Amino acid sequence: MINEDQLEQLSLSWFKNNGWNYANSVDISPDGDIPKRNDYRVVVLKDRLAEAVARLNPELPQSAVDEVVHIVGYDHPREFESLSIRSDSGAKIDTRCVARVHLSQFQSTT
Repeated sequence: MINEDQLEQLSLSWFKNNGWNYANSVDISPDGDIPKRNDYRVVVLKDRLAEAVARLNPELPQSAVDEVVHIVGYDHPREFESLSIRSDSGAKIDTRCVARVHLSQFQSTT
């Protein structure tokens, strides 16, 4: 039987082997060495999310990126699991596709 720590370590290894950088939550916590959030309840690092959405979707206007960050960064993610939004430019954004960047400890290097 695999325990929680073993599963976490396997998952971290998989992410690292697939081009993701790891940031320990202790380090990025409000009182950590490199704080990235001002409150322990913050799960989504909105600056990183906005950068990733813009990088992965260069055709999106800033207003659409901001809207995605607002929806994905919302405190109750279950409420947007299957929501699709349309930006002012007509680009359709399915939040199920964006939700995978909802991982606060990882940032893609690709």
